Amino acid sequence: MEDIIQKYQKKKRKNTLAIIFTSLALAIGFNFYVHNSEVGKMVKWSVFDIEQNTTQSSDLYLTIENNLLSIKSAKNISNVKSVSVSLVYNSENVDIKNSFLEMDDWELSEISNNPWYKTFLITFSHNRNIQVWENFFNLVVEKENISLTESINLTQATFVDSEDKLFALSTSGVQY
Repeated sequence: MEDIIQKYQKKKRKNTLAIIFTSLALAIGFNFYVHNSEVGKMVKWSVFDIEQNTTQSSDLYLTIENNLLSIKSAKNISNVKSVSVSLVYNSENVDIKNSFLEMDDWELSEISNNPWYKTFLITFSHNRNIQVWENFFNLVVEKENISLTESINLTQATFVDSEDKLFALSTSGVQY
């Protein structure tokens, strides 16, 4: 006489395996179908495919390339009379050598020159419009220990408009 419980457990195991393999086959088939369609080309399939875009999350952001730290604007800023920016960095490994602007008719003042915290005030001779993605302030930076990754943060940024109203800008940082 056959044991009904063993027969039931074998059948249950077979059904479970069949469901698992059918689900796997359907998932793989659906993946290939969607991946090769027009909709699939617009979908990001992996975390590695997603580009980090910090430029749109803040009004002013930093980029660095070949020891040139650039402050760029992610928004149109109109009738700017002056801009104040503050940077925080590890002064034991990072050194700010030089600063310059891409624009004409400006005056640069270094308000704070602590070893790890610098504040710059950029005053324009006449009101200026800063365009989206415009690179308007550059700093030449150097690292003593190149193998270490350092953070440089734009911690505070404000601008004064033509009516002498003060506006705070959101900021971000960069890994160097």
